[in-house]
Amino acid sequence: MEQYDKIAKQYAESQEKRFLRKYIVDPSFLKTLNPKGLEILEFACGSGHLSRQIMKAGAKKVVGVDICSEMIKLAQEEEQRNPLGIEYLVGDAVNIKNLGRQFDAVAATFLLHYSKSKDELYEMCRNAYEHLKEGGRFVAINQNPDSLKIPFRNQRKYGSEIKPVGKLREGGEVICTLFYNNKKICAFTNYHWERKTYNEALKAAGFKDIEWKLLETSKEGIEKFGKEFCDGWHQRPTLALITAKK
Repeated sequence: MEQYDKIAKQYAESQEKRFLRKYIVDPSFLKTLNPKGLEILEFACGSGHLSRQIMKAGAKKVVGVDICSEMIKLAQEEEQRNPLGIEYLVGDAVNIKNLGRQFDAVAATFLLHYSKSKDELYEMCRNAYEHLKEGGRFVAINQNPDSLKIPFRNQRKYGSEIKPVGKLREGGEVICTLFYNNKKICAFTNYHWERKTYNEALKAAGFKDIEWKLLETSKEGIEKFGKEFCDGWHQRPTLALITAKK
């Protein structure tokens, strides 16, 4: 993805700093994924930030795939510095060839809302399904489709600001800007799809038991920032967890 080639380093360096990522996204995702002893394929792995956490949480095997070659380069460089046995590959979740193996779980943080069309969304879901063992799980963190319908003031204090380009519509562009200490880190474009559209795509791929779940703030986050601050984001959550089974 060309837009990430340009901001790969800034984005990677922000991962461990921002409140939303460190204290809500990562702990919620790891708790839901529960990777101990599992072989996991991570789509949209970026610089390997979450791949490394999955491995350290006890995964048996982790393969990270990302469309951005610059992100994969950063991930591979970190793997060389601190080997964990993670395999990183450049690939597009829309048209990736079958890797010749199936996994216990497919992880995807910030993937599905990059679909530029319903066809691309269906292909992402289909490829996730085809790389799963029977009974395997798909676990994703995605933009919350409902969050854009009501303006959310002061988003940036939580580390991001998400705004539609023009009138909110199905397939319409959305600009996500990342912040740290109220200073802009980088910005990128994704797309708005209704919850119904995501569910239809997952069902068309063959998934069952589709659930949308709330994210949680870690105990460490509450202790550091206070319950009132953390509750401010949860009152209007911009992200959601999606789980489904093969």
